[in-house]
Amino acid sequence: MLLTHLAFAVSTSFDTHESIEHFHSFHRRVEAGPHTMWMDNYSKNVKYSVPNIGKGTFHQGLWTGFALRACTENISMKLMHDESDNVIHAMPGDPFAFRQQVQEGITSSMFDRGPKSHLRFRSSCIFKWRVDNVPLRPRVENIPATAEYALRRGRLANHADSLDHLHPQRLLEINCGENAGFARCMKLLSQEKNWEQDDDKPACEVYTSMFMDCDLFDKCVKV
Repeated sequence: MLLTHLAFAVSTSFDTHESIEHFHSFHRRVEAGPHTMWMDNYSKNVKYSVPNIGKGTFHQGLWTGFALRACTENISMKLMHDESDNVIHAMPGDPFAFRQQVQEGITSSMFDRGPKSHLRFRSSCIFKWRVDNVPLRPRVENIPATAEYALRRGRLANHADSLDHLHPQRLLEINCGENAGFARCMKLLSQEKNWEQDDDKPACEVYTSMFMDCDLFDKCVKV
């Protein structure tokens, strides 16, 4: 979906300087509020090719796409500090520090744990509320219409899980599928958002929330 919208954004031409400025002004307003940055692979290639196409042609069309997903909840992305006035990191310095706890949490719900573990599915919220859509979210009409669930129904109704809140931002002629290309993208973001400062006293004032697929996240951990 992201790639489709980015392709549309690139293929759309701006007739006036005012249109371009409106485009950038809109994204600045989105970035000023709570949002998530979506980073993904983007391919300029089309499905048609010719027999004598040059080596490396398709590789040159592997770019990186960025989009912004606006949050509909009134939350703050400002940095939080501890008792010593040091910034509280959004992620631990060692991503694998809590690996054991995470694995235990996952394996505790596996179907081969316990004599009646298969019954857990029927008692789960996914089955109870008929969560059969993507992204995973209970359909509002499946939530009980009682006072107990009134707040949840309201939040779900305003949830930013549709493309209405996803705004294509830009394309980079960098292949983030490669380790070197991914490092270049992250270096660029680091310079733009002032990440390259002292860990306890960074120059940036807000957290950056990013969304990427498992392959890119694996590169994020490694790079």
